Amino acid sequence: MRSLFPRFRCRECPYLLQVGPTLAPTYYCDGFPGKRKPKRFPRSGPTYPKPWCPRLISPPICRVYDFIDERHRFMDSLTREAWEAHPKKCISPERRRYEVKAIVELGLTAKQFFEDMQDCCLSDVIPDMEFNGGEVIEIDDGLCPFQFYVYANSLVIPVDRYLWNR
Repeated sequence: MRSLFPRFRCRECPYLLQVGPTLAPTYYCDGFPGKRKPKRFPRSGPTYPKPWCPRLISPPICRVYDFIDERHRFMDSLTREAWEAHPKKCISPERRRYEVKAIVELGLTAKQFFEDMQDCCLSDVIPDMEFNGGEVIEIDDGLCPFQFYVYANSLVIPVDRYLWNR
């Protein structure tokens, strides 16, 4: 079974440079801003992002998206009805219906947030915000953002990130 929160690998990064022969290449990270020289990876090659990764955001940013207007909120009811008829692991709201409502300092990774939501309510995890349902919470570590659809105060559903980002 495929994990809901796969770990980002450096080989997926567009800033990874491979120099030299294909049997024994040297790898570099070229994601640094400005004219800074690329940083060389150890001989073992790139695996997972190192703490010095220029794209890594620590702690991750939490963005809360809400509907642009009431018409888009109404159209979302069709998405909810389709998911209720055939519940799946993920839901597919349309990105074009949303705008950023707030940026919150959460201090949690996407996996930690989802695990916390299994044990408590959204108002406990993100205090001082009112949720009406239908909002999308995005947790972005700079490498691989994950989104969650707020179905109710006690239920968030992972968003199909391939459909969200298209």
